[in-house]
Amino acid sequence: MNWKGLIKNPVAWLTGGLGGVFLFDPTVITALLAALWSSAGTLFTAASVAAFTVIPQVDALSSIEETAVAIAVVAGGIYLAKLGYRILDSYTDRL
Repeated sequence: MNWKGLIKNPVAWLTGGLGGVFLFDPTVITALLAALWSSAGTLFTAASVAAFTVIPQVDALSSIEETAVAIAVVAGGIYLAKLGYRILDSYTDRL
């Protein structure tokens, strides 16, 4: 991808805008991470359905298929971490 393509990419603009917000207000990072953690199961379900079912069937979305799979894998990792934390917390409570 060249610089013109990168500048026109909406994901680049979104990332830059969110980076600017995070730079000036760290409480936004905390709030977004808390929202991500609390809805990890829903996000993983939605991302995996989109990445592995919907996007492969729609030809117009084939360009974002790799990105969608990466998002689903990251969401799955976050959800797995949340489940592991819940199991560990339950285990330590019973000791």
